[in-house]
Amino acid sequence: VPLALFEATRLVQLVVLALLNGEPPADLVDWLMIWDATWFVRIAEDGYELGYSYDQTGALTGNGLAFFPLYPILIRCLAWLPGISTTGAALVISWVAAGAAAVLLSLLGTRLYSQRTGYALAVLFGAQAGARVWSAGHDVGELPEGGRDPLGWDDPLRNLVRTIETCRMPVIT
Repeated sequence: VPLALFEATRLVQLVVLALLNGEPPADLVDWLMIWDATWFVRIAEDGYELGYSYDQTGALTGNGLAFFPLYPILIRCLAWLPGISTTGAALVISWVAAGAAAVLLSLLGTRLYSQRTGYALAVLFGAQAGARVWSAGHDVGELPEGGRDPLGWDDPLRNLVRTIETCRMPVIT
């Protein structure tokens, strides 16, 4: 049930985003492969650069050295399967990871509070502002600016995060 709730919120949000965009995207995959996703796919395809990158003026430019390797490794491994491109692999990994996170968050909410809370967490995880990133390759630009927590102190999700932070056993998030 939590996975179905999460996926339903993702589908509704993607449809609403497409409608707000004025017209549906010509290619949904290109629409989802935005921002940092291109860096991760490039790393999966070509590996990391050997050094820093500079433009014509000598100014330091962005490069793949800023990105952790697990996601590109998973992309490359999945893309080895016949018929799966690196772009397709990136999206599948993002979707599976987000679905697993929604289910685990729901189970945690159910265990700590109630089944209703667990279901609500799965929906909130998929429906929050910026949740498009769960369907896209990856976008660190969706993270809060200035390190400021976007949740209020009494927000149920914030209470859950505080509970996880004070938990005396390993918690995978």
